[in-house]
Amino acid sequence: MKSLPCAVIFLCCTCTHRRVTRAQEYTVISLETGIVPTSAPVEVSCVFTNQWTSQRHPLAYPPAARARWSPMILASHSLDFTMWANGDIASPAIQALAETGDELPLMEELENSSTDVLDKRNGTAMKATQQQPQLLDPLRVDLEHPYISSITKISPSPDWFSGFAALTMINSTTDTWFSSFEVETYPFDAGTDSGKAYRARKNVVTEPQGNITRIEVGKSGEGLPKAGVFVNPNGTTVLPVAKWTCSVGETVPAPTASPSSATSRQVNAQGYTVVSTEAGTIPSTQDVKLSCEFTNQWTEERHPLAYPTTNAHWSPMILASHSSDYAMWADGQLASSELQVLAETGVKLGLIAALENSTDVLDSQSGRAQYNAQQQTQSLPALIVNANHSLISSTTKISPSPDWFTGFADFSVIDNASNTWLDSFDIDTYPWDAGTDSGVSYRSEDDPTVPPREITQILVDEDTAVARGLPREGIFVSPDGNTILPVAKWVCYTAAIASPTALPDASVDPTAAPDASEPDVSMAPTAAQTTLTPTAAPTVAPILPPTASSTDGTIEAPTDVTTKAPTPGPTDAIIPYFVSITKGDVPSSTNIGVTCTFLNEWTISRHPPDYPTDKASWSPMVVASHSQEFQMWENGQPASAGVRSLSMTGNAGLMLGELMISDKGVLDYRGGSSINVSVRQNQTIAPVRLHKDHPFISTIAAIQPSPDWFSGFYNFNFIDPATDRWYENVVIEAFPWDAGTDSGDTYEAPVDLTIPAYLITQLTPKMIPDTDVFLSSDGEVLPVSRWTCSRVDPPTLSQKTSGVRKLPLLYAFLASFGTTILTLL
Repeated sequence: MKSLPCAVIFLCCTCTHRRVTRAQEYTVISLETGIVPTSAPVEVSCVFTNQWTSQRHPLAYPPAARARWSPMILASHSLDFTMWANGDIASPAIQALAETGDELPLMEELENSSTDVLDKRNGTAMKATQQQPQLLDPLRVDLEHPYISSITKISPSPDWFSGFAALTMINSTTDTWFSSFEVETYPFDAGTDSGKAYRARKNVVTEPQGNITRIEVGKSGEGLPKAGVFVNPNGTTVLPVAKWTCSVGETVPAPTASPSSATSRQVNAQGYTVVSTEAGTIPSTQDVKLSCEFTNQWTEERHPLAYPTTNAHWSPMILASHSSDYAMWADGQLASSELQVLAETGVKLGLIAALENSTDVLDSQSGRAQYNAQQQTQSLPALIVNANHSLISSTTKISPSPDWFTGFADFSVIDNASNTWLDSFDIDTYPWDAGTDSGVSYRSEDDPTVPPREITQILVDEDTAVARGLPREGIFVSPDGNTILPVAKWVCYTAAIASPTALPDASVDPTAAPDASEPDVSMAPTAAQTTLTPTAAPTVAPILPPTASSTDGTIEAPTDVTTKAPTPGPTDAIIPYFVSITKGDVPSSTNIGVTCTFLNEWTISRHPPDYPTDKASWSPMVVASHSQEFQMWENGQPASAGVRSLSMTGNAGLMLGELMISDKGVLDYRGGSSINVSVRQNQTIAPVRLHKDHPFISTIAAIQPSPDWFSGFYNFNFIDPATDRWYENVVIEAFPWDAGTDSGDTYEAPVDLTIPAYLITQLTPKMIPDTDVFLSSDGEVLPVSRWTCSRVDPPTLSQKTSGVRKLPLLYAFLASFGTTILTLL
């Protein structure tokens, strides 16, 4: 190393190059002069190395699994730009990064400072336990922009970060670029949150906002850590928490265009593409609901090699809102045991339980399994998001596969430039390998990776793929062989949360995303169901039963054999609750009949609170066969007039009238009779006709007495899509539902119309009234009915075509007139 005069170490208090503490509060370990003149632009490559450890900073050091760094940011700029400075007020973008770890607002701020900022780079989130330093992409530097600044969040923490600011690359004595430098950086407090511990439980906004302050021994004040945090074992000083080693590479030509905008197809460091974001107007201080739609992009046309045409599907999608202290998954990190189970089997139980048990997670929702041959898009229940939990992560298994999944992680919904929630965002996601199974094809045998490897994005790099146990031979590669196209799209919209008394209008568009208060649809089997073995069958539009071998809870059945899949644990059942399926050999081109037998499971032993022992009964059951055009009822949609009438009064007349006059795909329907459960437990309903264009069955029966509660299932496809043959028999357990038309909370509550009407909602433990109706002694909501539907010869006449003779004309009049009247309620 050459000896340099004092003037070279500008803003420096000494002339030596060994461990010089700069005015900007970082330590220069070394500076090496170079020979490249400053008239030539250069590239600077920087390596980030963690030094924040439990050995160096022992007091209250967070659990190793949680200690991590947010994506690092580097920028080259002129003296007119300040990313951050000790003693200054943090900008909104710095605040966002320091509090949440979200780097996108700062990247946007750098993008918008195009005259003062030449170039910018961001790294990836990194565990503090990671031994391997992280190399960031080269950064352009020129004579007008010779300064480099960096920053990364210390996580978990209220608002603590590390980095260096305004370090010049110019050796003013020789008018050349330094060839390299090495600096150590210290922890800083952004002055925006007054939390004093790594895992402060509550966001405490610092008002008025304080200055950025270096965290040092003996320094106290608003928002600084409690005594001892970051202090070395001897209690004498705060050691550096990170090291940056940067070197100058080749000279580079000046760029011909500025970098692309962050809102137009930007590949995030976490490995997803932000296609677009739209700024909103709702302040980030207000809680919002986020409605997301998942769209499949994994197709044989886009990913042709070995595409599993007959069984390509997705496990139930999982979404969560959380703080920066939680990581569902991250590039380069080891998969949690919960993510491993989901990526290998598609079972979501463990991950959902981890989300529910984490204090850093505000809300989580799950979708339904989705088969690519039948459905491309699915709306998930709305997610609650707030300022302290503004990051969104998602995941879903690519199935079949060894351990491949897709999703995005740690996406911030806050537009920090305006301190408002984004109105919408559109993200494309790519395939990932969880690092837990070394299979290299869709249907590989189990081949555990021992020890597990880091989560890795699947890229077009066969050497890397083979070395890491990733897919090879072109799997996921586009037809031109040049890239891996996204496999899924997530489009999300924010909306204000209505006050508790403001309920959605019954006239809501039935294609709209579910409301934020849509229930958790997961259910749990119990000891009372041990004679049955439910399986989480995929619910799609239309609903399809499981049809092919997979590892995500679906089933494979030989023809003519009744199959029972492994029992899912708590929270994993999917509506409707499939108990068993018997495959058949009758081709779908043959018209058939289906008869359904209803069995009561609503009893005082299974549903004890407020059970109306002497009055418990069921309305007449209604069964209909139809095409995909017709919807008898559906989760998250407004009830029709017929469903309202049946659920509130137990009278099936209007419901049957709707079916008779419907011109939207109803083939046949039948009505049963009412049941007093103290006298009778089951009833067989007359057969309905089915043919290939009308293969779906929906059922409904009202729980009596009740305000507007009912049970049944909807959109069950009686054709096995794997064989194109009719099923012989299916057994389905069904849960209680609320029609959203009466606000009563007990079985015999007086009429209390919900105006405007709400949406159909499943009565889960989270959604039942405070009276705990339907709750079992174990705190679950068990099924209230079982439907056994079997193939028979088709009936001679269809109730639909002979309805004028079999159904009083009054029903048809009521269905037409009553729909108008009841819609006004």
